[in-house]
Order: sequence, then structure tokens, then C-alpha cells
Amino acid sequence: MDKKFVGIIGLGMAVAIIYTGLLLMYSGILSGEKGNLKKAVENSLLVKTYSRNESMNIVTFLITEGGDLDMNETLWRLEEKNSSKNILLSPAKMGKNEFTDLNLYGDEKHSMYWYDAIGDGKIGKGDFIKVKAPQDGDYYLVAIWKGYPVLFSMAFHY
Repeated sequence: MDKKFVGIIGLGMAVAIIYTGLLLMYSGILSGEKGNLKKAVENSLLVKTYSRNESMNIVTFLITEGGDLDMNETLWRLEEKNSSKNILLSPAKMGKNEFTDLNLYGDEKHSMYWYDAIGDGKIGKGDFIKVKAPQDGDYYLVAIWKGYPVLFSMAFHY
């Protein structure tokens, strides 16, 4: 009986250790998610329309609040108002001299340029975004960072 008793206690301890390890691992994952959610809320972007070029279907936005987000971790898209149409955008980082409507107009039907005015390598307050929509319509510019929405602009018309 002593061997069985020791075996049962040893098995119980092993299960308890595994269970505790899984709990710690799971709580670590959750705390990482809470950290991402907190950063997404704290760094949500606010934009204002800086300029419109209606003949070229281009809107330039100035980021007025938030940011400090890695562009490579941020998903950008245009969403058509009252439609399920989404257009994925791949923002191209441009220098001051290249950040023009004329350069963007020569691109595809839709595209996005980003000018890092602050020079910190991240998208944030003080930076500019140029967006070209593919056709007439009302669109929202949406940014998703690590699964959390960080920008949902007012609808703009082309």
C-alpha cells in the first residue's frame, strides 16, 4: 500500500504542477493581450482632412492624435460606406519631396502614401497619409493594429 500511496501522491503532484504551469502560461497570454488592447486604446489615431484633390481622387490626412505604432504591424484598408466592399492598402513610406499628389496619381486605382514627418519610423501624431480611392463613392479609412481597430476616419467622398 505504501508504494501505491506514494505513486498516487506523486501522480497528483505531477498533475498539479502541469495544471499550475498551464494556468501561468494562459495568464501570461492574457496579460499580453491586455497589454496590446491597452496600447491600442492609448495610441488610437485621430486624423483630420488636411487637403483634398478631387480631380485626382486623393485625400491627405494629418494625424492629430495617437500613434507610435509600427506600420508593419498595422493593416490599412478602405471600406465603402453602406457596402461590404473592403480594399486592402499597402502604404508606401515617402520622403518629403516624393509625398505629392502627382506621384500618387500615377499609381494604381487605389493606394496609400505615408510621410513620417517626425522621423521616428512609426506612424503617429504629426505624420501625414495620402489615400487614393479607386472610384466615386464614400469611403472610410480604417487601420487595424494587432487585431484592434486604431483608426476609423469620417467618411470622405470621391
